Amino acid sequence: MKNPWIKLLLVAILTALCVWEIVVKEIRLGKDLKGGVSLIYAVSIPGSQPGDEVLGQVIEVLKQRVNPQGVLDIGMQPQGNDRIEVVMPLPSDEVRALQVAAKEKAADFIAKTQISGIDLDAALLSGTAASRFGKQNPTVVDLESAWQQLQLAKSDLDALVKRGALAEEVGAVEDRVVTAELRVESLRAAALSRTLDASRLNKVLGLTTEKQPLRGPDGKVLKDEKGDVQFGPSPRENELAAIRAEFPMLGADLDAVVAAQDAYLARRSGLDDPEDLMRLLRGAGVLEFRIAITPNTMGVNIDELRSELATKGPRAGEPGVARWYPLNDLAQWYEKPAELEMLRADPAAYFGANYNLVAGQFGGEIYLLLHDSDAKSMTHDGGTPWSLTRAGRTVDQRLGSSAVSFELDQVGGERMGALTTPNIGMPMAIVLDDQVYTAPRLNDRISTNGIITGKFSDADINYLIRVLTAGSLQAQVSPDPISVNILGPSIGADNFAKGREAVLISVLITCVVMLLYYFLAGVVADIALAVNTLLIFGIMSMIDGTFTLPGLAGVALSVAMAVDANVLIYERIREELEQGNPLKVAIATAYKRAFSAIIDGNVTNLIVCIVLYKVGATEVKGFALTMSIGVITTLFTGIWVTRAMFDAMTGMGLKKLPMLPTVVPAISRVLLPSASTAASIGMVATQMKPKYSRSLR
Repeated sequence: MKNPWIKLLLVAILTALCVWEIVVKEIRLGKDLKGGVSLIYAVSIPGSQPGDEVLGQVIEVLKQRVNPQGVLDIGMQPQGNDRIEVVMPLPSDEVRALQVAAKEKAADFIAKTQISGIDLDAALLSGTAASRFGKQNPTVVDLESAWQQLQLAKSDLDALVKRGALAEEVGAVEDRVVTAELRVESLRAAALSRTLDASRLNKVLGLTTEKQPLRGPDGKVLKDEKGDVQFGPSPRENELAAIRAEFPMLGADLDAVVAAQDAYLARRSGLDDPEDLMRLLRGAGVLEFRIAITPNTMGVNIDELRSELATKGPRAGEPGVARWYPLNDLAQWYEKPAELEMLRADPAAYFGANYNLVAGQFGGEIYLLLHDSDAKSMTHDGGTPWSLTRAGRTVDQRLGSSAVSFELDQVGGERMGALTTPNIGMPMAIVLDDQVYTAPRLNDRISTNGIITGKFSDADINYLIRVLTAGSLQAQVSPDPISVNILGPSIGADNFAKGREAVLISVLITCVVMLLYYFLAGVVADIALAVNTLLIFGIMSMIDGTFTLPGLAGVALSVAMAVDANVLIYERIREELEQGNPLKVAIATAYKRAFSAIIDGNVTNLIVCIVLYKVGATEVKGFALTMSIGVITTLFTGIWVTRAMFDAMTGMGLKKLPMLPTVVPAISRVLLPSASTAASIGMVATQMKPKYSRSLR
């Protein structure tokens, strides 16, 4: 082997990367080792279909959506005829502590923005309102001043009445009292309404931190002298700036909330929070395209529909003509805090002026009015079925931001062409699970290819791709779990500790035996075993794999397989040395002769692992995954790493490689059959052969 030192350097770098992954990203334990969260969902089974078959189809779709690679320890199984249980592991103690700290910081911040009417009135009476609440709510300072003016006006009025003042004097003071009361009521209402909703803060913290391209008044992306796109604040920065403007005295508290959230996000991996899993399970993956109604659309009474929305809710639309759809994320529709204020103050005017869309409000949510006719929409109701064939990440060339690309099948392409051709210049809403993600203007005809654009975060992009790729469910799943239970570790912390201790002891004994039997070659084998183990754990950490109890058994078995490969090579080296061959020749011959046996054994195991992974349950997949990685790392360390180490040592002048059987020949005679014994075995076999032959006739 040429350049063994370069190869050893590459091995050291690879091992260091794996160690770094293990240290930075804590090893994920499965629900059988760490405990987990059990979510029970109700499934509406169509009356004409068997429940067990529908549940099986729903579970398969959900698995593709939540765990497409199968590396996460998330179990799904039917419960009865119309329920599904989903179980996920609990996050690590460190991640859980960071998550709790982030939620506590957010809750404290929300509490500081909220004032109860009883507390505010009591503080006004005691004259402490400004000192207690003025920092978090500057309006309270003005309220206390107005309250004091009101009390002064009332005092003046009482004095005038007691001394029997003229009606003109009393009337003037009464006007002062009324004016002061109106001002106090107005300021009190403003102070109580100036609070931050928890859902708004959570949405802000979940927004992307990616800088957004700046656009001019004409909507085009601004570029500098070199032609590079100019970027401005991220959506999260814009939202945080709006919150700071509303609560200027709580800037430091808001910074603490953001820092705690970022610390949690930096340490979490995969699906650490059950809320993430619930979000992926909530959507049915139904994609629709609908032409949006504009303020100039003829034949639709927009004012009446908007009024009905405010009083009756989104079902108040006109079936077959128009229907209200909620926005998925408000951050998609503005860039600056000032725009957010205009949007919240008057959604109808904002969307009409900026996007040529019809908007309305109900229950604090904003809705868009879309066409509900077959000619103006592309849905899955009736007609020839169509489907999405691919979804992936791309870049919006017009805005320079991340987007989701999609491809439709032939039927979908034809229907898309029929929808977009007569509606060029109109806004077309992209609706997923009855929520509007974006509504871009149709600039040209679309057929089989398109993109979903918007100010999406990485989490939004991944969510869209997963849900679109997984497809629609065969039955309706309840939007939220009907039951949530926290499960303790199924084997207990004590059993886990003892199992880990047993694995460590067995590996240690194996290393000691290799060292005592093969001496220097045993040191090489032990180093290779250490590298092999680190590679397994490092690769599992890189892919966010979860270790289950069967998975740990797979690691132990992988170590045994690695030892077996080393034994095959070392015994062959010893045989070559006993025949008088030089050490270099013995090593080269041993690796050459043992190569096929090692490959055959490991490839056979790899095939079995692949089959287990494809057809096995979640627990079996954990074993198959670690075993598959172990097979690959065993081949790498057993053939490549140890060979590089031997070549490096022989290059430094190593001429002998003593082993226990060569130092103590008696051991070799005990382990190997003698010539007389072998001859006796052969004679017995020869004598028995005719008997077997006659019995087979």
